Amino acid sequence: RGITNVTFSLMPSPPPLTVTPTNTTICAGASTTMTASSSQGATFLWSPGGATTASVTVSPTTTTTYTCVATLNGVSSTATSVVNVLAAPVVNQVSSTAYCDNQYVPPTVFSGTAGATYSWTNSNPLNGVQASGTGNVTPYFATVLSNSLETGNITVIPSLNGCAGTPMTFSISLVPTPSAFQFDWDWCHGQTATQVVWQGNYTSIQWTNSNTSIGQVASGSGVLPAFTAINTGTSTIISVVTATPFYSFGGTTCTSSAPPATFEYRIYPVGTINPNPNINVCSGSVIPAVNFTGNTNVFDWTNSNTSIGLAGIGTGSIPSFTAPTVSSITTATIIVTPRYFTSSNFYCDGVADTFL
Repeated sequence: RGITNVTFSLMPSPPPLTVTPTNTTICAGASTTMTASSSQGATFLWSPGGATTASVTVSPTTTTTYTCVATLNGVSSTATSVVNVLAAPVVNQVSSTAYCDNQYVPPTVFSGTAGATYSWTNSNPLNGVQASGTGNVTPYFATVLSNSLETGNITVIPSLNGCAGTPMTFSISLVPTPSAFQFDWDWCHGQTATQVVWQGNYTSIQWTNSNTSIGQVASGSGVLPAFTAINTGTSTIISVVTATPFYSFGGTTCTSSAPPATFEYRIYPVGTINPNPNINVCSGSVIPAVNFTGNTNVFDWTNSNTSIGLAGIGTGSIPSFTAPTVSSITTATIIVTPRYFTSSNFYCDGVADTFL
C-alpha cells in the first residue's frame, strides 16, 4: 500500500513563569511593585506599559490587569496580576468661623464619602478646640483666655478602607472682647488740641462729643481729630466724649457688656485783665495800691525799674509804696499777666496789660 515518511521536530518546553503578587489592592495615588520569576536567560514584556524588566512599579488610577510574557529560546509563557484600586475618600469643605467671648460654638459636622471616618488636628487649642481628635468637633462655649484673637487651623483627613483622602483645612477663631480707654485732656482757649488716639484692644471705635461749642465735632470713628479749643466765657467748659469699641474678624463683630469708655475735654478761658491807666506821682509821694481786676484773681507782674521803690516781680495787687526822691523824671514799665488757674495747677495766660 505504500510508505509515507513523517519528520517530527522536538520543540523546547515553555519557560516557567510566576508573577507576585497575583492580586493586590492599593489606594488611589499609591503604587505597588510586581515581580516576574522565570528561567535564567528569559526575557520579559509587560503590558500595559511595555516594561522589559523583571520587576515593575505601577500606580494605576483604576483597577488594572497587568500581563507579563516571558520568552526563552523562542517559546513564551504568560502570567497576569490584578491591581485593585480603591478610590480615595473625600471630605466636604467646611467654612471658617469666628465667635465672640462666651458665645455658643455649635458642633462642626463633617460629611463626604459614605462610610468615611475623619481624623483632625488643631493648630491652636486656645481657640477652644483640643489639639486633635476623630469624628465631629463637639460644641462648646467660647472662652477667650487672652486679649488676642485666637485662631486655630483645623486640618481634617478622611479615611475609608485604609485609604486616606486629600486633607481639608478650615479655621475656628475666638474674638476677644473689645476695650478702650483714654485720659482727660486740658486745653486753654485758642490752643490747638492735638488728635486723640484711643488706647485698648479693638479694631474700630465709634465716639460722640457732648459739647461741640468747644470746637470738636459731634461724633466720629477712630481717632479724634485735632481742633482749636474754644472758651470765650469766664468759667471752665467740660465736654464728655463717649466711645463704643468693636472687635471684628471673619465677618463677626464683637462688643463689650462693660459701660462705654469716656474721657473729658476741659477747656479753660484765658485770663483777662481790665486795663490800668498810667500813674504819675511826684518825687517822694505815696503811691496807692494798684488792684487788678478781670476774670481771675491771679495776676503776675514785672517791674522794669526797681529804683522806684517797687520789687522787680510780684503776684496779685501791687501794694502801696513811697516813691523815692529823684532829681529827674524816672519811669518804670509794669507788665501784668492774667492767669486762669485750674484745680490741677493748669493755667491759661491771657493778654498782658502794660502801664507806666
